[in-house]
Amino acid sequence: MNRRVDRVLYPPWAIRSIRRGRFLSYMQMAETRNGLSRRIVAADVLGSFLRHDTAPMDYFYFQFFSLNDAERSQYVSSLQLHRFQVRMNSPEARRLAQNKVESLHKFSPFVHRRWFHLPRDTQAFLAWCEATQCSRIVLKRPRGVAGRDVRVVKVRSGHS
Repeated sequence: MNRRVDRVLYPPWAIRSIRRGRFLSYMQMAETRNGLSRRIVAADVLGSFLRHDTAPMDYFYFQFFSLNDAERSQYVSSLQLHRFQVRMNSPEARRLAQNKVESLHKFSPFVHRRWFHLPRDTQAFLAWCEATQCSRIVLKRPRGVAGRDVRVVKVRSGHS
C-alpha cells in the first residue's frame, strides 16, 4: 500500500478506533499532569497525528503529552508498524499474526502457558479453573491489537 492510499485510509481508521470514554479520561489526565488546557491537548493530538502518524489513542498510550517532538519521533506509530508488516510479511503470515487463536495453535510448542479458545474449550477451561483455583484470568479477543480488548477478570471468591 502506498503512502497516498495510507493518508486516505488511515484518518478514518484512527478516528474510528477512538474509545470515547477512555479518550476523554486520558484528555483529563494529560490536562492534570501537564497543566494544559483541553484545547492545547486536542491541538497536540492533531499535530502528532499529522507529524508522526500517531493515532489519537496512541498519543495517550505513548504519553506523548509528556514528550518533546524529538522524543516522539522515536516511537513507531500504528501506521508505520502497519507499513512495515505489509512490506515484510506475506498476506498469509499477516493473517496468521492477526488471529491469536490461529497463532497459538500454530506455535503451541513455543507457548509456555495454558490457554483456551472459548466457547469451544469451555469444559476444559472450567476444569482448569477448579483445579488451579485461579483468582484472576486474562481474556483476549482473537483479533485485538496492541493490548486492546484485553480484560483481567477476578474469579468469584468461591474459586480463590
